[in-house]
Amino acid sequence: GFTQKYIIRNIFRNKMRMMICIVGVAGCMMLIMTAFAIMDSINIQLDLLDGKAQKFDLLVTLKTGVTENQYEHLEELDGVTQYQTAMTTGVKLYSADRQYTSYVTVTDDEISLKLIDPHGPTVAHLPTDGVILDKKIADGLGVSEGETIRAKFYGDNRYYELRVSAIVKSIDGAYVSRTYWRDIGKGFTPTTLYLKSGDITSLTERLNDFDFVSSVQDKSAVMAAAKSSVMSIVSIVTVLIAFGGLLAFVVLYNLGIVSFFEQIRSLATLMVLGFYDKEIRRLVLTENIFFTLVGTLIGAPLGLLMAGSILATIDMMNIQTTAKPLSYLFSGLLTLSFALIVNVMLGRQVRKIDMLGALKSVE
Repeated sequence: GFTQKYIIRNIFRNKMRMMICIVGVAGCMMLIMTAFAIMDSINIQLDLLDGKAQKFDLLVTLKTGVTENQYEHLEELDGVTQYQTAMTTGVKLYSADRQYTSYVTVTDDEISLKLIDPHGPTVAHLPTDGVILDKKIADGLGVSEGETIRAKFYGDNRYYELRVSAIVKSIDGAYVSRTYWRDIGKGFTPTTLYLKSGDITSLTERLNDFDFVSSVQDKSAVMAAAKSSVMSIVSIVTVLIAFGGLLAFVVLYNLGIVSFFEQIRSLATLMVLGFYDKEIRRLVLTENIFFTLVGTLIGAPLGLLMAGSILATIDMMNIQTTAKPLSYLFSGLLTLSFALIVNVMLGRQVRKIDMLGALKSVE
């Protein structure tokens, strides 16, 4: 009917304004979707760390100079069902023309209590013929798998030839198996023990009695530290939603007002012909709803891409970008709610139309 034809003609009357409005709404949706995707990705990553990558019950930090007999005694304590050892030391890595300062973690050949990559298998086997490098380090050195690099470890003036066996994204430095570490002539003195136990409380008390034990933490404390290190980014979420709402409000309201005054003579004519206020508001406000729906569909995938770019800056974790279906729904509803608020404000302008004055005005 007439109403549908008027709405369609009005929507496509000013194509530039239509494009600006859709881009503005898409920007709003993109910011809100980014916020929800960041939250979803971080929460899923933390759940993955808690449920798969970190299966130990206690993290035991050992003092410098611990002997083999001492740490082996801890592994044999009553209540210890599984254990994993690790040591960390500083290292300078050299390729043909570049160098990179980092640290290397030496751990058991087979690991399951503290995994390197939470996206990998639940039981991981470290290569016994080379080193695993973080992708950032490999890029910094300009090397790829199979190539050879030189290493100079903290407290040792010698240089060691290391083969790059694997490159993994965001693994906290470099990793070496105990077998390969000993093959290159280095001694293993662990700085950390990961323990699995059926009686955490009594085992913790016993561990604290040893003078070569620096600290004992249960997994909940370790996870709390991990959460605090990444949740600082959550403040971005509130800012993104606020700016998204502001963007939608400014774009929709200003363009809606412009469109309203462009049509004011036509609307006044329709009112004279007997159209009700409700029908007039529908003619004015349907345009905003249409632009909002189109902008929402465009902004959703853009928000996921933006979230991925932001999460890629977190070096400490390999966070894979994802968004739950509810996040798409809530993002769309928030964007639509901003449009409805603007429509309520524009709807009040319809009641203020001076039919006589509008018809006398010159376009």
